[in-house]
Amino acid sequence: MKKLVLISFLAAGLNAQAEPLRVAVASGGIYTVKDREVPDTYATRIEYPSFFINSAATMGNATPMQYIGNVIYGHKGTIVIEQDKVSVIPVQGKVAKTDTGAKVYPFEPVVISTLHRPHVEDFLQSVRSRKQPRLDASLGFQITAAVQLGVQSYRKGKTMFFDAATRRVVESLPTWPEYQGVIGG
Repeated sequence: MKKLVLISFLAAGLNAQAEPLRVAVASGGIYTVKDREVPDTYATRIEYPSFFINSAATMGNATPMQYIGNVIYGHKGTIVIEQDKVSVIPVQGKVAKTDTGAKVYPFEPVVISTLHRPHVEDFLQSVRSRKQPRLDASLGFQITAAVQLGVQSYRKGKTMFFDAATRRVVESLPTWPEYQGVIGG
């Protein structure tokens, strides 16, 4: 679930109004550690108004994140987030460049136990200054809505729908228009 939260956080940051529309195909199971309520293998698809997220995670063996990384696929390129670098790979036409054009941004690996420190410091500064924190309640709601839809979809075994206007889970959404994109650009 931590990976789903991270991906939802990144997605919400891409669009200030990024509340999920639906969570489809949330599935998984408890396969290795039997005495638990949370699945050790989990996959979900979260649909937003202008993009979607596929997320998969497993605690079934000792090589987490080695083969299923954090990747954001866009119309103009792909962002690959690895443990010590972020790569931005531009797209030419319909094929991503694999040998040229990629920009790599290395960084020091983050120690997970200190990851919350900048968030707490920003929050405390916002209390002192009475300014909004960088990660405000609205963003928290967007992330939590996506995660909760995924949990409910997994538990109920069905697609869950969300109405952003009423901020409620609903039984269905209006059908999509026949075509929403632009071919070739």
